[in-house]
Amino acid sequence: MRTRRRVAISLSALAVLGLVAAACGDDGGGGSTSTSAGQVTLDQRCAENKDVKAPADFKVGLVTDIGKVDDRTFNQYAFEGMKAAEKCFGIKTSYIETAAESDYAKNIQTTLDAKPNVVVTVGFLLAKDTLTAAQKNTTVKWVGIDQFQTTYPDNYVGVLFREDQGGYLAGTLAGLLTKTGVV
Repeated sequence: MRTRRRVAISLSALAVLGLVAAACGDDGGGGSTSTSAGQVTLDQRCAENKDVKAPADFKVGLVTDIGKVDDRTFNQYAFEGMKAAEKCFGIKTSYIETAAESDYAKNIQTTLDAKPNVVVTVGFLLAKDTLTAAQKNTTVKWVGIDQFQTTYPDNYVGVLFREDQGGYLAGTLAGLLTKTGVV
C-alpha cells in the first residue's frame, strides 16, 4: 500500500512539474523538455525519480475542461505532465477532451469505466462533478487542477495556483512602466 501511495504522490508531483515546465517552456512545443538557464530536462527529472516504479497495470485518466490538449491552457499542461509521467514511470494513460460543460459527469464516468488508479480533472468547473465522483469511487485517487473544495475526501487533492503572486508582479511591472503615474 505504501508503494501505491508513493506512486500516487509522485505522479501528482510530476503532473504539477509538467504544468510548471510547460508554462515556462518555449513556444516550440517542447515546453516540458526544453532547457534554458536553471531548467531541468524531463530526462534529468526522470533520472532523479528512477527508484519510483509504478505497478505494471497502473493507469491514469485525464478529463480536460472545455478545450483540447494542445490549447495552451491547464488542459495542455496537465496532458503534458501526464505524458511525462507515462514516459518516466511506464504508466498507461488515456484522456478525454471535453466539448461541453454538460459532458463533465459523462466524461468522468467514461474515464472510470477504464478502471484507472488516478483520475485528473482540469478546471474549476469540474470541481463539483469531481467531488461527487471521488466520494462515490473511494478506491480511485483524484487530482483536481485549479479546483478548491471546502473539505476534500482522503482520495482527492486540489492543485491550486497562487494567482495573486502573478497579479502582484504584473501590477508592479505596470506601475514601473507607466508614464502617467496611473495604472
